[in-house]
Formats: sequence, structure tokens, C-alpha cells
Amino acid sequence: MQEHYNNYEAPITSMRKLSEVGIPFSFSHRKEDGTVSLIRKATLRPQSSSKIDRNAKYKLQYTNLETKELRSCYIPLMLSFNNKPIIIGK
Repeated sequence: MQEHYNNYEAPITSMRKLSEVGIPFSFSHRKEDGTVSLIRKATLRPQSSSKIDRNAKYKLQYTNLETKELRSCYIPLMLSFNNKPIIIGK
């Protein structure tokens, strides 16, 4: 069986460390419409304030470096980080 993450904390911590030094990473997440989005080159950006977005604590804010788009995704919808799956036990 392929090695995987069993929590969100480890990949998010790695994303933050890589972003701090300007190293892009890849990740995938399920979009709200059920499709999967693969971001090949991204860095994290500062979180939104909960005053602006009431769901901010459940989201990652990132920059897609290929398209230069500022995007976000819900943390529970993350599927992989740098080609390593994120599988949360039931």
C-alpha cells in the first residue's frame, strides 16, 4: 500500500514551511462541485480574516503559480500533497 498522510496537519505544516522560503508545491483537492482540481505549482498566502470569511478557519488560501490566480480550498477536501495521498481514517 502506498504511503499516505493520515491527518491534515502534517501536509499543511510542510506547505507553510515551503511557502516561507518560496518553494512551490503541488496538491489536489475536491472542488465544491465534486470535480478534482490538481494544482501543480502553488504557495500559501495569508489566511483570510474570519470577519471577512466566516469559513476562513476551514480553508487554505493559495496562489496558483501557473495561472497567477489567488484561490482557496476547504481543508477537509484536500486529497494529496506533493503526490502523497491524504487519507483520513473513519
